[in-house]
Amino acid sequence: MWLFVLLKFLRILAGLLTISLIVVGCRSDKVISDTIPTVLTPYFSQSIEHDVRVPFFNSSVHITEMGQDNATTLLLVHGLGANAAGDWALLVSELSKKYHLVALDLPGFGKSEHSNEILYTPENYSKLLHWVRQRYAKSLTIVVGHSMGAAISLKYASEYPDDIQRLVMIDAAGILQESVFIKYIAQLSSNKSTQNPFKKVWNNVLKKVDSITEAIIHKGDEFVALKSLVLNNPQVRKFLVGDYSMANAATGLVIEDFSRAIRSFDKPVLIVWGEDDPVAPIRTANVLHHNLPYSKLQVIANTQHVPMKERPRDTLFILQQWLDSSPQELTIQDPRLAKDLEVFSSQRRIDCKDTENKHFSGDYHSISIVNCKNIRLTDVRAQTILIENSSVLLDKVEVRQGINVRLSKIKATAMNVFGATPLTAESSTLDIAGSNFVASQLAMTFVGENLLYWSVSSYKKGSDAVQYLHGRKVEVDTSY
Repeated sequence: MWLFVLLKFLRILAGLLTISLIVVGCRSDKVISDTIPTVLTPYFSQSIEHDVRVPFFNSSVHITEMGQDNATTLLLVHGLGANAAGDWALLVSELSKKYHLVALDLPGFGKSEHSNEILYTPENYSKLLHWVRQRYAKSLTIVVGHSMGAAISLKYASEYPDDIQRLVMIDAAGILQESVFIKYIAQLSSNKSTQNPFKKVWNNVLKKVDSITEAIIHKGDEFVALKSLVLNNPQVRKFLVGDYSMANAATGLVIEDFSRAIRSFDKPVLIVWGEDDPVAPIRTANVLHHNLPYSKLQVIANTQHVPMKERPRDTLFILQQWLDSSPQELTIQDPRLAKDLEVFSSQRRIDCKDTENKHFSGDYHSISIVNCKNIRLTDVRAQTILIENSSVLLDKVEVRQGINVRLSKIKATAMNVFGATPLTAESSTLDIAGSNFVASQLAMTFVGENLLYWSVSSYKKGSDAVQYLHGRKVEVDTSY
């Protein structure tokens, strides 16, 4: 068991180091707006700084305020990294002209106190944001979070919706199921070079991770003890992570289940993403956009994980445009909230057999994919889908009368499936993120042994309450 925990921790540490070792791509900014300076100076000017004791963290937290005379507060929540609130430095001078800024160093980061005795989880951090908001924010509060800070902000919004007027998430990390998230980081990072003092350490860890990632992922729930051993036991936590606050926070982040959070916040949300993010895949952005009803997604080209550093003028322009929009503009009735499904009729059929590398989109009556490899369905609506002995990627797909998967491997994102039994799977591997299944009878039927990686998904049967799906599961000859 100790070996399993240590191996899993290496995966988490690999993800953590990836986040801190991002190589920023540079390119000249295009002219965006005459109101945005060509050069943004990185500094917190005319700021007020506080070091306050937070009782339930038993820690001192560093808070910086700017633009105190402005009526609307922007609460800035940083991601992993020693720079902490300094990550916002290129934006604050312009934003403080119109907004009251409250930027905190989360406990364990920057100028705030570090402690291995405290659990740095999204739940605890969200309580902290509520505490800070009550004491420093104006009556109207907009929360802006990046990376881990975006995930924390989402948790905060779902737990304290009355605190928040709007929410901005920039390259939110850790939303996908733990194994899926860490595997993405490990695989991409092993192909990226980085000039960094920690490169030697990174390479040593990565060699271990690359050799064991697949084996660990297929061990799956044998690692459920990670939470109790690492998060709930200070002695074990100190042995594994020492005083490394980033590892503490990264551990808390990747085991959090955001299934309810992404479906419970019904106020305007701006999602900003770097197109080439090697830490938080664009898949996460699509999951968030699909499930947050009043959300807008803006993707910045040629940008990785930290848009406010890599493309500060683009990021500032996107923020300012959205912040200047009226509440009415941002809460126009979303078609995804309609009670009745939009009627569509199509007699087109896809009969894909013994082929590979095909891409389909549009409306279809039925889709059959048999003995095919690397098939992609994007922005598809169909009455039925059959996938047999194939590998298929499904992105933003809607199925009205169920999907049947046999002897196949699928990766599905932002999918809605309806039917008497929306999902039937036989001896298959399914990686399903941000998807929803609505059944009139059984939600799902599994024949043989099926390996499932659920990320923030849900199912509903008839008038029953919504059930959430998050985690790795092996389903053998069962239904529910």
